[in-house]
Amino acid sequence: MKEKPNTSLPHYIIGTRGSLLALTQCLQVKDQLEAMGEATFSLKIIKTEGDENTSAPLWAIDGKDFFTKELDQALLGNEVDMVVHSYKDLGSERPQGIKLATITKRSFANDILFIRKSALNELQEKSKNHFVVGTSSPRRMTNIETALQEYLPWGAEKEIKVTTKSLRGNVNTRLKKCVDGEYDAVVLALPGIERLALGLKNEENEAYEKHGNPIAILKELIKELDFMVLPLSTFPAAASQGALGIECLEKRDDQGHLEGLLKKLNDERTISEVKRERELFQKFGGGCHLAVGISVSSTPAGLRQCLRGKVDEKAINEISMVRESELPPLKGTRFIGLPKVSSFQNALADELLTKEALSSFKEELLKFEGQDLLATSPSVVQILKENLNPDEIATLANKNSWWASGAKTMRKLAEIGIWVKGSADSLGEDHLKEIRSSALIDLFLGKARWTSLTGEGNHCTLGPTLSLYKKVTKGPSPDFRKTIEECGLYYWTSPSQYDAYQKEFNLNPDAFHACGLGKTYSALKEEKELHAISSMQELKTWSES
Repeated sequence: MKEKPNTSLPHYIIGTRGSLLALTQCLQVKDQLEAMGEATFSLKIIKTEGDENTSAPLWAIDGKDFFTKELDQALLGNEVDMVVHSYKDLGSERPQGIKLATITKRSFANDILFIRKSALNELQEKSKNHFVVGTSSPRRMTNIETALQEYLPWGAEKEIKVTTKSLRGNVNTRLKKCVDGEYDAVVLALPGIERLALGLKNEENEAYEKHGNPIAILKELIKELDFMVLPLSTFPAAASQGALGIECLEKRDDQGHLEGLLKKLNDERTISEVKRERELFQKFGGGCHLAVGISVSSTPAGLRQCLRGKVDEKAINEISMVRESELPPLKGTRFIGLPKVSSFQNALADELLTKEALSSFKEELLKFEGQDLLATSPSVVQILKENLNPDEIATLANKNSWWASGAKTMRKLAEIGIWVKGSADSLGEDHLKEIRSSALIDLFLGKARWTSLTGEGNHCTLGPTLSLYKKVTKGPSPDFRKTIEECGLYYWTSPSQYDAYQKEFNLNPDAFHACGLGKTYSALKEEKELHAISSMQELKTWSES
């Protein structure tokens, strides 16, 4: 531990585990606190049971609080003044006398899958039938084995068997095991790796002394790896993943000085998200054995919650908005603005607008290299499939980084052999921009170079667009006109669709209007009273209630 600085300012000791990640995130908090100019801080490293026993999955070890007990004892014994925890490690029952002073801002909650480049090549070449992922989390094991196949290039077509294999140890150890071929891929928490990628402002600290430069270590480990940021809608994270919880004693003799400093790091958006996550976590019984992911995300329309996994052999799969009241009952036919709505009862598809491929896009698209290509809808993928041959698609896949507007578009890209780095997860372009601005992703890809593959006349806040299709208006039949004008619900998939239908039809003034959480909601919320819908799953439940 560093010597106590010679200063007239109050000095506080931070208790921390000794791993590279724990030290890095503690030192980042230390820098934030010292930047306020009201106190100085130093670290004290404390070993925990979770750090000592890395041979068995946590859920298989008797007891609880594997990463916190020893830190709690140090805090209660006045060996340290505060402790920085990964908030997901904190149980709901905390020792008497200890207070949660701060929940810090989280930029990401997602898990991230790191894949060995040689394994990715095998997937793209259709030569891999079995895919092994390292993790010891029951939540990840359940959801990875259930859902990952469809996100792998050719995974569904080849019926690739995805299995999980136990993995423990610190971040460095886990990534190295993947590089060394013990696993095809490993799944880790993105926020932790992101903190390593952000690094530290100088070399005079415990992390450098004990482990080395976090960024240099990470760069070396990821040289032979690629990545996929897993969408929370399909792979929800652990409750409160990504947030740091900072604790101190309830009663201190510093007139509230330390607690006052810590409260300045509170983030209200994160607090509202993790509060809901931990409430749901407790409803399922809690504990490290729980095989359910729970993620809550803030959107312009409110909180979206995603739950997926298994409890007592019962499958859990829910995406919904956190609402003060239930969605209103519906009457009449529903208009669902998709080309096909065979899975919906008593519903109309979009018969007014069709998408027609533009002949001009192919030559320009095939010139792209080193771009971040955003597929803005499943329709874009269908047009790529119909207008490019497999070799052309493979070349584009290898020369560019691919992203998707939502999880469905991710899966559609995987069907044509494309590895997708991540998606907006149907939360809009700002969400995708935030993910792409990650320091970790910058280590992999450098600065963003966006081109959005979309329709003629569409705009993208990320950067330039390339139009792959135009919308063509068809003359509606008399039966369609009559029925559409009597609908009880209109679900819009784009602002231009809404405008076209407003122009062509006398829409039912008493009907409800709804849309997703992205660009359409942002564009129409000032014009119409809208019900924001979290997913097709939630829309289907409402439509058929």
